[in-house]
Amino acid sequence: MFKTKMMSGVFMIPLFLLLNSCTQQSNTQVHTASSFYPSIHLLKDSLSLDFNIQQAATGILFKQLSLGQKADIVIISQAEWLDRFNKDFEIFESKLIAKNRLCMISKQDSIISLDVLNSKELGIANPDFVPLGYYSMQVISQVGDSINTTFHFNSASQVKKMADIGEVSSAIIYQSQLTKEYNYYCFPDSIQPDISYFILRMNDKEKTISIFNQLTSSNAIKLISLEDQLYLK
Repeated sequence: MFKTKMMSGVFMIPLFLLLNSCTQQSNTQVHTASSFYPSIHLLKDSLSLDFNIQQAATGILFKQLSLGQKADIVIISQAEWLDRFNKDFEIFESKLIAKNRLCMISKQDSIISLDVLNSKELGIANPDFVPLGYYSMQVISQVGDSINTTFHFNSASQVKKMADIGEVSSAIIYQSQLTKEYNYYCFPDSIQPDISYFILRMNDKEKTISIFNQLTSSNAIKLISLEDQLYLK
């Protein structure tokens, strides 16, 4: 049990309690689709915002809220999920915050195009578990059945690493994951439409409103704009 001592009518609070109160984590919870995690982390740091981040696939975020987990702000991918969230939860405000697209990367090929899909080993995320894999298979189905490629399935976080170590000659990732050491080809809308991210405000708390407004400001949108190729580090 913690004790306090009274001296001359003043309560003396143990120093470690004061330090603990000063270093408490924010109680504002932002839950985000995993593929948007780098963006929300960048916004938090760049705009000096105070909130906790939890990441998961959009479907998992939906299930967590359905089971009673609380979130002040939720960032999801795709309009289909937005419809489900609006149907099942009270959404106080929602906005389109950014778009992403799929790109094929390679360190081995100097020129990246759809031709790389033939006679190559291609790393893709598992379509049974993560959206990146599902979108990747949509691309492959759009390109056609004549592709002569060996698929290597892995988790979304490991696909890029497979290309790093040469386990595959190319891989499909999000544009937001691009880095300069790769040759890359981003799929046009005719093959894979842009992936939209929506930000949802889940309550009317003053701090939630403030953070939501800053995350959706013109400055924030510019930071995460695909046209700025922000993540082409």
